[in-house]
Formats: sequence, structure tokens, C-alpha cells
Amino acid sequence: MKLTKSFTICVSLVVFVGCSSRTERVNKYLVKGDHLAAEGDTARAILEYKSALQLDPKNIRVRLSLGKCYGTQARYSESYRQFMIALELNPESDEARLEIAALLARGNKTQAQRALDELAQLKAPKDYEPRYSIIQAESYLNLGQPKDAITILSPLGDGDKDKDIQRLLAFCFRQLRDFEKMKNAARTWQALAPSEIPPYILMARYFYQAKDKEGVLKELDAMVKSNGNQGQLTLLRARILEDFGMIKEAKAAFEVLPPELLRERAHFFLRHGEEEKAEETFRQVLSDQPENIDIVIELSQLLRSRQRLNSARDLLDKTMALSLSDSDKERIFQEKAILYAFQGKLRDAHDMCTKILKGNQSNVDARFLLGKILFRLGELEQAELNLNQVAVARPELSEAHVLLARCQLANKKNSLAEETLQKVLRLHPSDPMLRMELVDFYMHLKNSPRALKVLEDGLTLKPDDVGFLVKRGAIRRAEKNYPEAEKDFQYLIQVHPSSFTGYIEMGRLRYMQARPDEAITWFKQAMTKKDGLEQALEALLGIYHERKEFDTAATLLKSLLKDAPDTPSLHYYLGMTYMVQELWEKGEKELLAASTLAPQWSSPYIALAKMYIKQGKLNKAVDEFEQTYQRQPTLPVGLQLAALYESCGNWKDGIKVYQQMLERNGDIPILLNNLAFSYAEYYSEKERLKEAARMAAQSLSIKPGNPTYLDTAAWVAYKQGKLDTAWDYIQKALDISPNEGICNLHAAIILHEKGDAKEALQYLEKAMKYQLDPLFRDKAVLLQKQWSNKQGRKS
Repeated sequence: MKLTKSFTICVSLVVFVGCSSRTERVNKYLVKGDHLAAEGDTARAILEYKSALQLDPKNIRVRLSLGKCYGTQARYSESYRQFMIALELNPESDEARLEIAALLARGNKTQAQRALDELAQLKAPKDYEPRYSIIQAESYLNLGQPKDAITILSPLGDGDKDKDIQRLLAFCFRQLRDFEKMKNAARTWQALAPSEIPPYILMARYFYQAKDKEGVLKELDAMVKSNGNQGQLTLLRARILEDFGMIKEAKAAFEVLPPELLRERAHFFLRHGEEEKAEETFRQVLSDQPENIDIVIELSQLLRSRQRLNSARDLLDKTMALSLSDSDKERIFQEKAILYAFQGKLRDAHDMCTKILKGNQSNVDARFLLGKILFRLGELEQAELNLNQVAVARPELSEAHVLLARCQLANKKNSLAEETLQKVLRLHPSDPMLRMELVDFYMHLKNSPRALKVLEDGLTLKPDDVGFLVKRGAIRRAEKNYPEAEKDFQYLIQVHPSSFTGYIEMGRLRYMQARPDEAITWFKQAMTKKDGLEQALEALLGIYHERKEFDTAATLLKSLLKDAPDTPSLHYYLGMTYMVQELWEKGEKELLAASTLAPQWSSPYIALAKMYIKQGKLNKAVDEFEQTYQRQPTLPVGLQLAALYESCGNWKDGIKVYQQMLERNGDIPILLNNLAFSYAEYYSEKERLKEAARMAAQSLSIKPGNPTYLDTAAWVAYKQGKLDTAWDYIQKALDISPNEGICNLHAAIILHEKGDAKEALQYLEKAMKYQLDPLFRDKAVLLQKQWSNKQGRKS
């Protein structure tokens, strides 16, 4: 078809008018965006620039303006992206290259060097002075070359009127430790930009390092005042004082924060162990904002940690009675489920999680909690199913993968457990918990070469990691590869000379090599390191007691007590030293002192009970602990009272004490374990044994590598007639603790029931070599007599 001349002209006019209209609209958006940006309204300015880019995505002017706005909002990666697009659109753009250099100059050394490379490519750097020189100087400063930066800044005219020049000079002089010039530059910077925060913090840090508290306070007060006493700046002031370790001043600062920052005050009290004040502050917030779910949950968690479980439940129930959104109700239900689980009411917690998931299948936190509860209930297949969903939804959640692998291992899916741990470790190779879990997995399978390989890979990433070095050395030491173990421990000392760990491990190595004098030397060195006294002391005293050098041990402890008379462990160890010498009065005095100083520590109570029993004063022991339990029903006292009841044959009262403590203290592994053992020891009914198996599984789910808990699980399985399961558990216990008397006794009984009388007798004889409570020793003696007679008749 032939177009007429007039039609062609019309089309051209439409195209021209359309292009002109689009250009005008782009310019309109650009001008409006520039106006908003100049007024400080960067959020709306960005919207205008984005509208312009929809019409003209190749507009360099818009890209540069948008990049600058992102930079003002500290969205540096987005800012960098816009400048890079502008440079790609026009590689000759000096402005785009300058902005890229400005962003890079603030980064690490590699980025600072790249900034200098970008600046070197500018065709007309003089057109961008003094900003070009300022960016260049900042690059040199971040490269650790402050003198070069000063050389660049010094010739710049009107430098004393430019806040960026004064900022860089202040930091340059700080690097050079020329504090007088640093102060002059910082003061000029403050005068030029009185509302900027960094110069005040720079000066406050200078006064802190000069131990001038008054100077610190004056700078921080000036910072707040210069910005109109804003609430967020009063919080910053309080946090800086806390970071400086000026706790008294920080506390005063947190206590005068405005009402909207009361939560921050509560967090301060929590960080410093003032739980009552934290609770008081949380309640103050809730008095004005009863529907503040964040505060309700934080207060519930605080009450739970303080064992005030009824108060926590009442708080949640009271909140549920308010008019809440569905999402807030869900959060309260979830917190209540956690509270039930903490109390040991696992079925209630299970039902609560199920209710949450019925309304919201995508609640990963509720599903994770359900998985943990099912694991602790011993419902391993269902636990694995739920934990697998969590691991898929939250690949970053290491704990979910660890629990999933433990489920799979318990379900005898070893290959799947290994795959789970390897997969998540590939995602998070620097996660020490995951790496140690895989190491423990291989050690459980008695595959030390694979365990060592996992540790070596970890040490490639973190060559000086204390945990990895200790673990590798410990594996090598257990395998009697003493030279390689020594290399690990000596290297540990070399890279962490102020830590006690390497010295302790060297002492243990020398002890295993039957070189006790050298072990003592290493333990004494460990005692001088930070936090090393108690760990080293226990090992050191073990050698002194073994060699019957009781006077040496007592002299050492008395000298330490002169400097630290209120240290519970020193009284305890001195009491134990007297106890093994049967110096009962002295021992009792020291153990009572230890229990008074540390009422929540179980060891002094256990030692006192054993001391009374050894003196034939079992009734006195029971009376003493009954009275103590009435005064302070703490966990250590209750545990020992229950054990004393059992020693008297009054196991029913012992069980009652365990049940009371579970009700009061919640789902604590040692209570679950001890009650499970008592049920298995004294009952034969199927339902009671089933309950014992559930509790044993719960305690193991919380602490899977505990040999005592493994022994209980073995004994419960044995009483249920599950001999193969019992043998599997007891072997795991003996792998971890081969010299435990009770574990060897139970191994003997289980093996004898399985029909291997000869090896059972060997385990029994081994049990007799190690420490056994009187009841179990009597049982072992009787069994040894019976089995030996049977063996004699057979032969």
C-alpha cells in the first residue's frame, strides 16, 4: 500500500510529540526529586527518580541522583549499584567514577585501593576539588597511611571551614597518636557540624582512654544537648557509658531514659543481673501498654528463668483475656507451650503446638518446638518428620539440623544422619557447633579417622580455634598417639598463652603418660591463668590424694583461702581432703561452709551425706537434710535427700521428693533421670516402666552424651525385657566412661541375662574395682558369689 505524503508527516509529528512529552515527564520527575532531596525528604525523592527511570532507564542523570539518595539513607549497596549502572552507560562519566570511589574509600584496605584506582582514571580531577582530594585522603587513611592523607589535605584552601577535612584530620592524628592535634581537629569539626555524632564519640573515647570520666560525661552530654536532647541520643549516651565499663554512670543514664525507652532500661538491668528491677520495669511498661506482646513475652521468659512458673502462666492467661489480633494470640499460645515444656508438662505443650499449627501450618517456630517435644517424649519418627520440615524451611537454623540428625541416629538411620550433618555443615562451614556435632557422630560410630578429618577441615578455616585443637588433641591422646596430641596442646599454648586450657590438657597428657610430677607442673601453671584455678586445682588435688600427699594438698588450699576466704570450691576441696583422711569434724566444717556460700551447688551436699554415711550416721544425715530441705528446697538439697531416703530403704519417700521437685523446677534432666531409675529399680508394672522409659528418653534428648543417663536408659530397657536395646545403651555409656562402677555392674547383669555368663563375670569384677554405693556394692558381691559358684559347677 502506498503512503501519502500527508500521512507520513502526521506519523512523524505523533512520534516527535510523544518523545518530547516523555522527555518532559522525565525532567518533571527529576526536578521534583531534586527538590525533595534538597529538603531532606529522600524517601519521596527516590520514588520520583524511580518513576523517571521507568520512562527512561538509561538516563545517567537520574541514576546518579538516585544513587546519591540511597547513599544519604546509608543504603550503600543500592547506591553503588546505581553508580555502576551509570558508569556502564557512560564509561567516560567522571562523576559516576568519583561517586564509586567515594563509596569504596570508606571500606577495607582492598576497597580503599580500588578507590584510588578509580580516582586515577578521572579525566578532569580538578573539576571535582576539594572532594577529589578528600576521597583520596580517606582512601590513604583506610590503607593505614595517615601521613599521606595529611599531605593531601594540608594544601586544601579553607580546610578549617570544611567538616569533612577536619573529620579526616582528626582520625589521621588519632592514628598517629598526636592527640593534641586530634583534639583541635575534632573541636573544629564539632563547631562546623554541631549536630553530627562522631566527633563527640571520638572525644569521649579519648577521655575514656585517658581515664578522665568527667571528660567522657561532658562530651556525651554535649552530644545530646546539641541535638535537642532526643530520646534515641540519650539511649546512645547510656550505651556508650556501658560499653566503656562506667556501669554506675550507665545505670544512672538508663534510669532517666524517657518512657518510650523503658524496655531498653529493663534490658540493661537484665544484662547486669538485676532481675527484680528488670521485672519492675517490664511491669511499668505493661501498666500503660497491657497489649504490648513483646514485653509480655520478655517478662514471661524472665519469670520462667527465675522459676516463677505460676506467675508466668498467670501473666499469659491475663494477656489472653485482652482483645488481641490472631497473630498476637498465636505468639501467646506459643509462649505458653514453651512454659508447659519447661514445667515438664510435655503433653500439654504438645497439644498447644498442635493447636497453633492447626490454625497456621506455616508457623515454623511452633513446628520446631513440637519437634523438640516429640523428641523428648521419645516419639522419634514424628519428631523426625517435624524437624525435617523445619530444617527445609530454615536451613540457617543449625539446632534444627542437629536435632534432626540425632533423631535419625536414634532411629538407626546412620547414613541419613551423616548426610544431614554434612549437608548443613557445607552451608555453614564456620559453625563450630555443627562441626563438633559431626565429630561426635563419627566418634559415636568409633570412626576416629573421619572425626579427625572433620576437625582438620575446621582448623583449615580457623587454625587457632581452641575447641578444635582440644578435641583433636583429646582424640589423639585417647588413642595413645601422645606425640601428635602434644603438638596440638603445645600449639594451643603458643597461640593462646593466657588461656588455662592448653596447660590443663598438657597436664592430663603427662598424667596419662604416667609422668605425674610433670603433670603437677603443668597444672600449677594453669592455676595462674584467668579462670584456670578451679579446673587445674581439681586435677592437681586428684594427684595429691592419689599419692596420699594430704598435707601438701591442705597447705595449698589454706594458702589460697587466705586470699579468697569466700570461695566455695576451696572450702569444698579442703573438706574433701579432710574427709579422705577421716578427719570428720574438720571436713564437716569446710563442707558446710561451701554449701552455705553456694547453696545451689550439689557437690558439698553429696560429700556431706557420704561423710555421715561413712561414720554410720545415716539417720543424722537424713534429719539434717530434711531440715535443710524444709528451709531451702533447692535442687541439690532435694537430690541428696532423695538419695539418702533410698540408702535407708525408704525409696517411696525418695520418689516423692523427685516428683515434688519436678513439679517445682520443671523439666530438668537429672530429675527425670533419677526418677526414671527409681521407677525401674523398684517397680515392675508395665505402665510404670513405660513412664520410666519416657523420662529416660527425655533426659537423654537434652543431654545425649551423658553416661549416667545412658546407664539409666539401659537399666529401664533391661527391666522391660529389651535386652538388645539395653546392651546398646550400656555400651555407649561405657565408651564415654569405661571406669564407672555402676555402668560395669549393669553391663554385667545385662550380659548375663543375654546368656554370656563368662564375659558378664569379667564386667562384674571390673565393677568391683571401681567406686560403688554401698547398696550396689552389696548387690555386686552377692552376684559375684552366685555366678562364681555357677561357673565352678559348670567346670
